[in-house]
Amino acid sequence: MPEKFNIDTTQFTGGEKEKIKTWDSFAKRHMKEMRVIKKAGLLGKDNKDWRNVTEHLMVVSSLAGFLAEKLKTAGQDIDPELVESAAILHDVSKRIDIERDVRYDTEKKEGRLTILLEQAGYSEQFIQTASYAGRVPEIYIEDNEARSKAIDEIPLEQLIIAYSDARVRNVNVVSLEEARDKNKAKVPKDQKFYDKWHRYYKEVEEYLFEKTDGKLKLDNIDNEECSNYLRSIERP
Repeated sequence: MPEKFNIDTTQFTGGEKEKIKTWDSFAKRHMKEMRVIKKAGLLGKDNKDWRNVTEHLMVVSSLAGFLAEKLKTAGQDIDPELVESAAILHDVSKRIDIERDVRYDTEKKEGRLTILLEQAGYSEQFIQTASYAGRVPEIYIEDNEARSKAIDEIPLEQLIIAYSDARVRNVNVVSLEEARDKNKAKVPKDQKFYDKWHRYYKEVEEYLFEKTDGKLKLDNIDNEECSNYLRSIERP
């Protein structure tokens, strides 16, 4: 029998069967992505030390899907299914990259994400969408007008995934301010970078929220809202 996928650790511990069932249902919506995650060594009994990465991917995907649906409801031209699927795989090469001693600040150039997704048969659009997260080039644009123009030219699907990843620390949805401060504490030498990081993602946040035409409020973004979204899309 194939192993049953289950998100039942960290915040999902404690016998919350309905929550576990909801994550199982979400995983089954994305079985192709689950197979890629398992191939990358992030699932299965022999890979339990890396399971937290899968949990992070799932939470980021649920937040990204929730945001994409809000934007679509507001009339934006966006593909929520692409967003969800690409978000699940945005960090799928994490174990491989760490075991190859690829530094977090050189993942864009040296990481294996693109190779893994190409091998799995994903389109160029999908790969570009999944890859747009973390230390994106636009973070380093100092000119405010040039940065705003760059954001306006980036597909919404990519912005949503990058923003969702920025808002999720491990498996918890937090504010950009909390994420910035915790990142600074974790990597003190990168204090200046995380100020730029925060500036960029704050502008992305404002850009995305404006496009929801009032259908999304900043204080709505939390773990419970993601859980509500997952329950709303559960298949019978």
